[in-house]
Amino acid sequence: MADKDEFYKLLKMLGAKAEYQINEWIKECLNKEEIIQLFSNQSSHYSKAIKNIQEKVETLSIPFNFPTKGDVASLAKLTIQNEEKLEAIEEQINQLNELVRKLKKGSNITDKLDENETQHLTTIENFDNSNENISTNQQKSLKRIKKLNLILQNHSSSNLDSLLTALKKENTSGRK
Repeated sequence: MADKDEFYKLLKMLGAKAEYQINEWIKECLNKEEIIQLFSNQSSHYSKAIKNIQEKVETLSIPFNFPTKGDVASLAKLTIQNEEKLEAIEEQINQLNELVRKLKKGSNITDKLDENETQHLTTIENFDNSNENISTNQQKSLKRIKKLNLILQNHSSSNLDSLLTALKKENTSGRK
């Protein structure tokens, strides 16, 4: 058993020594100025070739109508922005649906609104839809939300039947 332990210790020591010698030899070979100069010249040559290819791809992308790397990056950025805006609109719609559900349960609207819902209605009123990146469908949805908000505010002291009638009327006119 002791012989095996000594053998493995000796083998480990010889392996570490051989590894050290091989690493030193590699460092010596790579630290020669001729090799460094060769790699330096080759890398500048390759970088020029890559730039040249990128310029050719940009030039060819116009007549062949295929997207460039920059086009794809811009599209990805716009997609992310639109997803964020759509999520914000969906959240507002969900909150309005919750508000309408609460309104169906009681006749007096102002008694049923909590502070968060009142703040939400104010946020919808102040929502800035002047951003040119909003699609026309998103703009239509936003206008419809604002109309529903106005209906809710105008019927704040009315009974539930007149509110539901106004909402139905807006729903039928919004589909046209």
